[in-house]
Amino acid sequence: MAVVFDTTMLLPLLDPKLPPPIDPATSAPVTDYQARLSFLVADLQRRQEKIIIPTPALAELLVRTGSAGPGYLTTISRSAAFRIEPFCERAAIEHAMMTAAAVAAGDKKAGSTESAVKVKFDRQIVAIARVHNAARIYSDDEKLGKFALAHGILVTPCWSLPLPPQSAQTSFQFAPSQPAASGPPPSPASTTAGAMTAASPPPSAPEPSSNSQLPAKSDDAT
Repeated sequence: MAVVFDTTMLLPLLDPKLPPPIDPATSAPVTDYQARLSFLVADLQRRQEKIIIPTPALAELLVRTGSAGPGYLTTISRSAAFRIEPFCERAAIEHAMMTAAAVAAGDKKAGSTESAVKVKFDRQIVAIARVHNAARIYSDDEKLGKFALAHGILVTPCWSLPLPPQSAQTSFQFAPSQPAASGPPPSPASTTAGAMTAASPPPSAPEPSSNSQLPAKSDDAT
């Protein structure tokens, strides 16, 4: 199984200093923002669900992050949890079918009030999700969410993410995948140092080249 993350979900994982978005139900910032995101990634890994990053979302991430972008790209590429997927031939066909259906219904933008460029961007993400049989898109983008729902894909924004259970709030960590190389196991001190507890305050964002909170990809990962 697979799910899709767009930029609104991916960027705060890479840059924990970003302020939380506003929860529309409370008109206040989302509480325990980093804990929710971290628990989501850990739970998806536990269930062995690959997190797909569509290349249109990746492009948006690189534009928004400027000089930090190359470092973030390296972090994503080395992560065992994420897989970048392109807008390939199959996705282009899927996109064309969705657009043709909208045109046939008399509204190329399918009721969206967004610009034609944004509609095309959202369709590309949904097309990639459909090609890879993703059951859900995690996104705070309301317009993308409506479009995905119209095409049978569930959508979850960050304010709907569950909090980690009390037991996980003191023990949860992003455990990096161990390389296949031989050697002694890591010491308890190094293991403890690598732990990220969900209940701890969000860490400061390090330099892009070493700022990953994401699990490292093992040598034999595909």
